Amino acid sequence: MDRLAALESFKTEMTVTAEYPSRVVSFRLEASVEGDGCVVRVLEPAELEGINVTIGAGECVVEYDGASFEAGDPSALDIAPVTAAAEIARLFRNASPREIGAEKRAGTDCVLLVYSSGTDETRVWVTLDTLTPTAAEFLRDGERRLTCEFDTFNTGGSENLADISGDIS
Repeated sequence: MDRLAALESFKTEMTVTAEYPSRVVSFRLEASVEGDGCVVRVLEPAELEGINVTIGAGECVVEYDGASFEAGDPSALDIAPVTAAAEIARLFRNASPREIGAEKRAGTDCVLLVYSSGTDETRVWVTLDTLTPTAAEFLRDGERRLTCEFDTFNTGGSENLADISGDIS
């Protein structure tokens, strides 16, 4: 876990599916995490392409085509597609998983990390060989709210997470 906790920055492209009571919506997002900050750019759907959301300590700013507005405290967004990457980074740095196990996901050997807080649970699958996140699920009261599939995950250097000093235990 030390390797993931040591992760200071990363860039990812991911597909996030939000499961609302009346509908299911998917987004393709690019997220850049640097320390406690995160910038998310909407890639799809086409009608939302180019929207940028900057998340920082207690603030969230939405920008599009030169215009911007403050959206308030990101913790007020609840479980939202734009906060998924920032939340995963926060869990890696500041939380200890309640459960760690081995599990195959899409035919790949993974380590499953399960984080819990109140009625919220987050499951993150990282590949066993590189410790690169491959997928995540966010649940509330046992119901899945978000699913993330990471298409790319770059730590910004030539090393992968398995090369960062530390132990997975």
